[in-house]
Amino acid sequence: MMVKDAEYSFEQLFEDFSKIGLERDGGITRLAYTREEEQAKLLLKKLSEDLGFTARKDNAGNLWIRKEGLDPDLPAVLVGSHLDTVPQGGAYDGAVGVLAGFECMRQLDREGFPNRHSIELVVFAGEESSRFNIATAGSKILVGKLDVEALKAAKDNKGISVYRALKQLGYDPDDLPGFAAEDYKAFLELHVEQNVILEREKLQIGIVERIAAPTRARIELHGVEAHSGACPMGERHDALAAAAEIILAVEKAGYKEKDHHTVATVGRCTVRPGVMNVVPGYTELLVDVRGVEKESILRAYEEIRSSASSIAEKRGIGLIFEHLSSENPVELDPEIINIIESICKEKEVPYKRMNSGAGHDCMNLAPLVPTGLIFVPSKGGISHNKNEFTDFGDIHAGIEVLKEAVKVLSA
Repeated sequence: MMVKDAEYSFEQLFEDFSKIGLERDGGITRLAYTREEEQAKLLLKKLSEDLGFTARKDNAGNLWIRKEGLDPDLPAVLVGSHLDTVPQGGAYDGAVGVLAGFECMRQLDREGFPNRHSIELVVFAGEESSRFNIATAGSKILVGKLDVEALKAAKDNKGISVYRALKQLGYDPDDLPGFAAEDYKAFLELHVEQNVILEREKLQIGIVERIAAPTRARIELHGVEAHSGACPMGERHDALAAAAEIILAVEKAGYKEKDHHTVATVGRCTVRPGVMNVVPGYTELLVDVRGVEKESILRAYEEIRSSASSIAEKRGIGLIFEHLSSENPVELDPEIINIIESICKEKEVPYKRMNSGAGHDCMNLAPLVPTGLIFVPSKGGISHNKNEFTDFGDIHAGIEVLKEAVKVLSA
C-alpha cells in the first residue's frame, strides 16, 4: 500500500518505490521514459506537494521539487539522482539518492531549518543507457549535450526514439529545457558505490574526487553464412569467431591500462542468424571503455580499434567500427569535497576519498556549478542486479552527511 501518512519512515518510503516496476523474479524494471519511470516520479511529486513543496516537470522528463528559502532570489542548493533502472535491476541504484534527497528536505522542513537559499531536488530522467544506448539523457538534455535531432536519432530495440517516447508521455521534446547555472549555488548527488571498496574497508561514506567517463563504440562484423556441416574449417568467414577474438582483445586492452584505473568491456554481442547449424555471417559488439585519465582511455580505445582491424583482415571479415560517444573524466569541486569531509570528521563517520568508475548525472552539471558526489556502500559491490543491497544504517549515515552539507550550503 502506498505511503499516505506524513510520518511514514524512510524505510516505508523506500519499500513503496521498490514496488514500482517489480517483476515476479524480484527484479525491478523501470526503463528510461516508460510508464514505470513516470509512475515513480508522479508518486514523489504527490508526496512532495503533500508536504507543501512545489513540484514541476520539464520537457526532458526531469522532475523538480523545491523547498523555498528565506531569500528566494539567492541561488538554490540542488540535490538529486535518478529513478530509472536497468532491465531486472535492483531497488538501490539511483533511487537511494533521490529518496535520500527527499528525506533531507523532509527532515529540514520538520526541524524548521531556516534555509536562506532555496533547496531543490531534481529527479533526472533516463540516466541508464539500457533502453536507448544514451546514458544520463535527462541531465544531458538539460545542459545542451543532446538536442532534438539527437533525440529523434536515438532509438530502442523496438524502433521507438527518445523523441517519440517523450511525446507518448505527454512531454513536448520540441521545447527542451536548459540549465541556468547562475540559479544554483551547488549540486550534491548521493549514490550507491557499485563497488566493494567501502564495504571491504568498513567505511560508510565515499567522497568522490573524480568520475570516470565512457568512450563507446559499435563494431559490426560481416562474414559469410554457411552450412555448419558442409563448410570446411579452412573456408569459413565466421563473424562470431572473429567477434570472440575481438572480445578477448578488448579485455587485454583494459588489463594493459588497469594501473591507470581504465576498464574495457563488451556489453552486448548480437549474432545472426543465431541458429545451431549455420556459421554466423553477422555479429555486432557494443564496446565500453572508461576511466579517470583521458590519455589512458584513448590508448585502450585505439588498441581495440587496431586489434579489431587486424583480426577482421586476418579472417577475411568485413569490419565497420563506429564511434558512438566520448566523454571527458570529471573532477569534482574541491570546496564541496572539503565540506563533506569536515562533516564526516565532525560526525565521526568513517569515510575515504575515492574515484567513481561509473558515470553519474552530476558529471554533466559539474562543469557548470560546484558539484559533489557522496557514495554509500554496496554489498559485495553488486549493482545493476536484483540482488544489489545497501544497509539502511549506511543509507541513514549518507542522509545525515548529505543533510549537513545542504545545511552548510543553504544557510
